[in-house]
Amino acid sequence: MALAVPQLTIGSIFGTEFNVRFFGYDFGGDFGKLQFLGGGVRHDIGRYFVKDSRLKISAEYCFQKLNVGNYSDLTMHKIGVYAGHQWKLFHYYAYLGYQKSAMNIDYAGSADASPVHVPLSNKNPLLLAAGMGVKLWIFWLNVHGNFIRPVVAAASLGFSF
Repeated sequence: MALAVPQLTIGSIFGTEFNVRFFGYDFGGDFGKLQFLGGGVRHDIGRYFVKDSRLKISAEYCFQKLNVGNYSDLTMHKIGVYAGHQWKLFHYYAYLGYQKSAMNIDYAGSADASPVHVPLSNKNPLLLAAGMGVKLWIFWLNVHGNFIRPVVAAASLGFSF
């Protein structure tokens, strides 16, 4: 499930970066609150065996949780490896990962209807992606494509100083 949410990334601290994502909004009424919480850690593992190279290899773990009122909750865990080249103003990368997720949909209905509970899990645990970015002054413009079903493309703008 692709969502646009704000993210704060801090790093690199000894080759490790940390990120956190959060979004929440109370729609009120029957729908209630929409809450998204996520975070992760990525470590430069290439620093141990690829010395003096522009080739970067990093491993990551991330977690995300989405609650949609009293109707749905989604939990996702993901691990993966990035490999790519980094220059001063340009980078590109490929990604291979694995994800495990579960989603529960609940609807109590009316007094005349039976409650509905639908448990779901992901059928596409393997992840394959590619991306590239360019630095424009203090900004990084990045494009990214996930090659799983459904195919998802994303763009991001970040600050680097």
